[in-house]
Amino acid sequence: AVEKVLKTGGRYRVVRHNLKVKEVWYDAGRYIVCHNPEQALHNQKARQCIVAKLEKKVKNSDIKSLIGNPGYRRYLLIKDAVVGVDQKALKEASRYDGKYVLRTNCQLDTEEVALAYKDLWRVERAFRDLKSTLDLRPIYHWKDRRVRGHVMVCFLALVLESALHRSLKQTGSPVEYTYLIRDLKQLKAVRLDLENKQYICRTELPGCSYEAFKAIGLRPPNQIIQSPTN
Repeated sequence: AVEKVLKTGGRYRVVRHNLKVKEVWYDAGRYIVCHNPEQALHNQKARQCIVAKLEKKVKNSDIKSLIGNPGYRRYLLIKDAVVGVDQKALKEASRYDGKYVLRTNCQLDTEEVALAYKDLWRVERAFRDLKSTLDLRPIYHWKDRRVRGHVMVCFLALVLESALHRSLKQTGSPVEYTYLIRDLKQLKAVRLDLENKQYICRTELPGCSYEAFKAIGLRPPNQIIQSPTN
């Protein structure tokens, strides 16, 4: 029913800067169509990247290798011994950019259903992350206090994640949390020993990672910091 629901017209209602919703009834079922403009842009850019690579490979690569690639196969057109990019498939794929459909039988308002789902998704993701972080087998700690310490560190990491997520909301940051974490993971720092002195050097702030420092009210550290002497 998803395709039918997405083809149904109607006006979206803005819930947040990155969430618009509309209610659709189909075959006696209640559906909520959710649209994330930021995710839509991300999907569009990702598809454009795939198509750009496909256009180059169509001219120089073996057709079998293209068919064997799920990313390319979706947009590949083979007709009358002519190989090219399927424009119809591209247009069809763009209809789904940044969208997902919820089905519900509850009496909550449309906005409440969408927000409840997002909160539930965030909780489930947090538990998945915590579960993977707390995978203690094989375990390299032999003493109980060290095992407890390891568990506590993992739990504190989850608390910090929740605090950052809350700070982003309170400061009205326009950045999607998922993208912010992706950029923060690219931030690196190394220690350099030069003329009997130690320095900490960090990379440039990638993407929107500055928003994390802004949300918690901290200045990013300088790119080069001299380590204090012992």
